[in-house]
Amino acid sequence: MKLDKLPILPVLLLIAVLAGGYGIYKNLEFREIQYFSAATDEVRTNPLLAAARLLRDTEGFTFELAEDRGVFSKLLESNIGVLWLRDVSILEDQREAESILNWVRSGGVLLVSPAGRNTFDGSTIPGEFMSKLGLVSLLDESESSADLSESRILGEANPVLLPDNALNETVITHFSEYKAYFKVSPRADRKSKTIINTPHLVHRTYGKGFVTVYSDEESFDNDKISKTNQTYLLLWLTQPARYKNLTIIHRLADKPGLFSELWRKFPIAILIFCVTLVGFLRWASLRLGPVEQELPPIKNNLIAHLEARGTFWHKNKATASVLKEVQQAAIGKLLPHRSKTGHSTELSESDLSSVIKLASEQLDCSLNESRNMLFGETRTNAALLRTTKALQKLLHRKQLKP
Repeated sequence: MKLDKLPILPVLLLIAVLAGGYGIYKNLEFREIQYFSAATDEVRTNPLLAAARLLRDTEGFTFELAEDRGVFSKLLESNIGVLWLRDVSILEDQREAESILNWVRSGGVLLVSPAGRNTFDGSTIPGEFMSKLGLVSLLDESESSADLSESRILGEANPVLLPDNALNETVITHFSEYKAYFKVSPRADRKSKTIINTPHLVHRTYGKGFVTVYSDEESFDNDKISKTNQTYLLLWLTQPARYKNLTIIHRLADKPGLFSELWRKFPIAILIFCVTLVGFLRWASLRLGPVEQELPPIKNNLIAHLEARGTFWHKNKATASVLKEVQQAAIGKLLPHRSKTGHSTELSESDLSSVIKLASEQLDCSLNESRNMLFGETRTNAALLRTTKALQKLLHRKQLKP
């Protein structure tokens, strides 16, 4: 290639671009800046999201946040391994409490917090629920109410001894901002075994399942679970679960009504039904009206009278005699030069031929057909109708003057 044909200018531009890019890369300084962003909707609606993700990433749990109160009626039907009730005061119906208790007896693992000593006040549903779990208020007749007047304290870590010899470290710390306000009842079911008994956390058996009650409902929340080593405590408490799934109950909407439940389960069937109904209503709106219109209520109704008379004749097999009269009238119409004739036997041969020929011309049919219409007998309803229509044409046809 000759030197005068080399693309000198493009080559120089490419070299300049590469040199400039290298110089910018060597002289620029990159810094990583960390900043706090607002919490996502998932974090705001689920304060136990970090704990649930911990169980998912370490133990393979799947988790969901319950949306409505229908979760209580479906506990025994679903394969829920761990039920986490963040605040027991959310229970509003005795049936909800019984449903949870029956589920735990069948082998479930329940994590629950009374969320303050007010839970044990009076004969409330949460108070009865905690009593059936074997826990009562720490405040009794011998203690002063002033001792528990301030339930919230400065957050502190409380030691928890795990009775598990397989662990390298058996003393775990649990974070709480409450003073101690509950204890295991002396009247608790003797069949239930208390595994951990501390002022802030109690872990007991209940039927075939396990119940963990902790004092501070916020101790496992997203912003506090990393304190101390209570994440390991959470893993130990959930290890007896038969199924690796977790249901969290935080805030619940009312149980869906019948129509909401039907729409949730059968949306396609409902849509098909609605489309079919709309199509049927559209088709029905295009109808001109009823097939038969009701006759006006007139006493002297000629059409009704004739219809009834014809029906009577037909039922009594008198149609042949009536037809004979119409045939004679038609013959008389075709022979105006004659007086009223009697039977066909009274006609002469010339008149008979003339009548048949004239009827054939006026009805545009063969001589044999006109003969049958004027002198024949009908055996079927269809033949009677054809003959009657032809005779009516002859009777109402204007005759030409000779």
